[in-house]
Amino acid sequence: MQDQVTEKLLKLQECDAKCDRIKDQLRRIPIEVKDFENRIGAEDAAMVAAHNAVKLLEVRRRDLETEVGVAEEQANRYKNQQLLVKKNEEYRALTHEISTIADHIGELEDAELELMLEIDQCRENAETADSRHRTDIEDFRRHIELRKAHHLEFESQLADAESDVQEAALEVEEKTRKLYTYVKTVAKRAPYVVAIEDHKCTGCHLRVSTDVEVSAKTIGELARCTHCGRIVYY
Repeated sequence: MQDQVTEKLLKLQECDAKCDRIKDQLRRIPIEVKDFENRIGAEDAAMVAAHNAVKLLEVRRRDLETEVGVAEEQANRYKNQQLLVKKNEEYRALTHEISTIADHIGELEDAELELMLEIDQCRENAETADSRHRTDIEDFRRHIELRKAHHLEFESQLADAESDVQEAALEVEEKTRKLYTYVKTVAKRAPYVVAIEDHKCTGCHLRVSTDVEVSAKTIGELARCTHCGRIVYY
């Protein structure tokens, strides 16, 4: 049965648990903030990649323009040479070269046109991605600011919770408090003060001995589960 000693221990445990929950939140916040910062970095990188893709296509287009210009200059040189040659074979050879270059220029211009269409589509995709990425980044930054505000709130709550723990601990006799502190190091996880139900410790769910049950029923006496080491009561 619950006596005053057990009630005080349960109160201390409740204050401890509240402290632990707040500390857990404080531990998680920096991790969450870092995650949002990483997401912002990924969104920034995605925007840069989208614009770099456009730049690469524009470089390819300029290379094609240069290649067309070089081919046109070569064709003009051949045309000028035609004005100077006197043999029909040389004239026909130059005409063939000029025709070959003209075909190549046509292919280059077709490729340039396709590339211009690709650039337009890529630029449109980049602008759409920019809008989406910026929206996501703003959302992530809002989350970061919110988590930072939560951190300040939890720090304030932790100070109050730790004060409550100290007050609750002062109500517990020193010997009992030392036992409770020891049990916290022995048990694998909270809670450390648990009830016996159906002859079983509700901490580890194993059946307790008759001696432990008798001790737990004795007012003013603390009993511990022989399996998990928790303080048990009826």
